[in-house]
Amino acid sequence: MNCARSTGAIGFEAISALIFGAAWKVLDLLIEWRLVQLGIHESKKKPLHYTIEFKTKAIGKGDLKPMAPFDAQPDLWERIAETYAATANLRRSLVHRRILEDAPPGPVRLSVSQPPDWSRWM
Repeated sequence: MNCARSTGAIGFEAISALIFGAAWKVLDLLIEWRLVQLGIHESKKKPLHYTIEFKTKAIGKGDLKPMAPFDAQPDLWERIAETYAATANLRRSLVHRRILEDAPPGPVRLSVSQPPDWSRWM
């Protein structure tokens, strides 16, 4: 962890994955909340359970119309939904400690002691 021990400050690099994960979870909750509002369910057995794949497909099909307070700014809601869908693989990589690289093909294992440079995806 990249910390400044003398000041007690934590560097951005040390918590960048945490910040990304927390921000992504906010998007996830907004998308899920909207699915509930619209009565769209993935499964009748578990009506309030949604997979990330289901949510990204609903976004891709255009099923998620803007919710309040974003209905006054539909372009903002569209950016929220598109950001969610576009970063789902990055979130999966982070959670499962794998990064999907363009080259070389295939996943690259990450070490806990060496956090990745997330800035190239932001």
